[in-house]
Amino acid sequence: MSTTVSSKGQVTIPKRIRDALRIVRGTKVDFILSDDGARLKPAEHSAVTGAAGALRAYGRRRPGGSEKDSLERVRKEVADAAADEGRASRHKRAG
Repeated sequence: MSTTVSSKGQVTIPKRIRDALRIVRGTKVDFILSDDGARLKPAEHSAVTGAAGALRAYGRRRPGGSEKDSLERVRKEVADAAADEGRASRHKRAG
């Protein structure tokens, strides 16, 4: 199975490969370089990396948003990251 590299160095991962590796929009991937080429695999993800991303977003608060709104957004993002890993979060709220 082959694909074409764009002018920006991007490739489209064929659907069959994405499905097999459970790669969806936003999934981070690792490239492993070897003597005979490269391998692609979904990157290891943890709640810590999810929290880091949420905290980065908190540091770039949206104009007009209150600190309470930002904190709630961070809680939701951390809870979502934990849920993606199959763990319950004590901050998960309905809605």
